[in-house]
Amino acid sequence: MLAVALLLAALAGRAPGLEIDVSQHPLPSIEAWCSFCNLLGQESTQEPKKAKKRQFPRLNASAKNRVEDALLALRTSKGKEAQQQAVSDLQREGAGAVPKCLDYFRKLENEPARSRMRQVLDHILKEEDLDLAHKALGKKADPWARTYIARRFADSRRKDAVATLKLYLKDKDSEVRYQAARGLAFHEQKDGVTELHAFLLQHWKNRHKEFRADFAGVKRGPCSGAILPLLNKGDRNQRLAAVHLFELLGYSGHKASLKPLLDHPDGAIKHATINACRVVIDGDEPLKRPSVFEDIKHAEEWKKRL
Repeated sequence: MLAVALLLAALAGRAPGLEIDVSQHPLPSIEAWCSFCNLLGQESTQEPKKAKKRQFPRLNASAKNRVEDALLALRTSKGKEAQQQAVSDLQREGAGAVPKCLDYFRKLENEPARSRMRQVLDHILKEEDLDLAHKALGKKADPWARTYIARRFADSRRKDAVATLKLYLKDKDSEVRYQAARGLAFHEQKDGVTELHAFLLQHWKNRHKEFRADFAGVKRGPCSGAILPLLNKGDRNQRLAAVHLFELLGYSGHKASLKPLLDHPDGAIKHATINACRVVIDGDEPLKRPSVFEDIKHAEEWKKRL
């Protein structure tokens, strides 16, 4: 190739006086020169390869039939053995069955069936594929399917978890928004505090054990400051929900905000405040509702400590 470059330079007059000793630099044959030019042309026009698009494995016709049969069994089977067999059959199909399972939530009319579906998905849907599942839902996805994916993002360590949970926080279904808000709290984001307050306001009475389990191990502090204004805002029920929320997410450094509520005339608020003190400050279990006199005694003890 050096011989070619020198020859072209000499012929173009770009190297006056330069003598080329062809014996020292033999020229390539015409065939070789043409092949070289063609190669250069191919390299300049060749497009870079596109990255392969990630997607769930595609099921063949036989696998689709097996999945559909197992989904039907999961929904309609009466005996526990048959129901568990349906779960095992779907788990055996792997990640390729995820889109069909998510879509099938809309046909599940009772919680036991939905629980079995979650059992399947917990096995076949890996954390690294949650973004694919999110995209697979579509705008018309069943609320229970959206709730499930929101819960998985809430419990994940994915880098896109916060951004995705903020999308779910705008969902029209309150259960989806609750899971999104719970996840944001675990990711030390206070964006979901208002939603959590509204949800506890509606459901604390029947689901308080579930809520306490849901927030076990959450880092206290990041959301605590956003709860403080709610403690003295709104009607009796709104304030009571705020105290319950402080029990779940409050920080011991904000304990002074609880002291006025220990003198509250409403017995439920007083009792909830005592429990918030026990949980947040001492790390103890909340008390079941004792007598009025016992609550007064506990309130006085906590006022001295605060």
